[in-house]
Amino acid sequence: MPTSKRPRLPVVAVTGAASGIGRAFLSKVASSADFRRVVAIDEQRGDVPDVTWRVLDVRDPLLANRISDIDVLVHLAGDYALDADPAERRAYNLRAAQTVLTASA
Repeated sequence: MPTSKRPRLPVVAVTGAASGIGRAFLSKVASSADFRRVVAIDEQRGDVPDVTWRVLDVRDPLLANRISDIDVLVHLAGDYALDADPAERRAYNLRAAQTVLTASA
């Protein structure tokens, strides 16, 4: 008698999850049945329930250790403040993207 195996649902993580677009996206994903688990990553804990919070700076090289169990990572952490110094904003965003991409590899 053949048995049908259901595909294993992925674990998804969202960076920048405590506020802005990251929080909005996290809220949608957290209520979806398409994921086995949802992990929220930010420098501060947010208010979205039913997710696993990992409080850390996405520029930290130890990020790789904290996402080793993640199947899908949505990187939405960034400095979008128009009143921030453009050079500092660019440096933050570049380092965050570099660290997240390296950790994901």
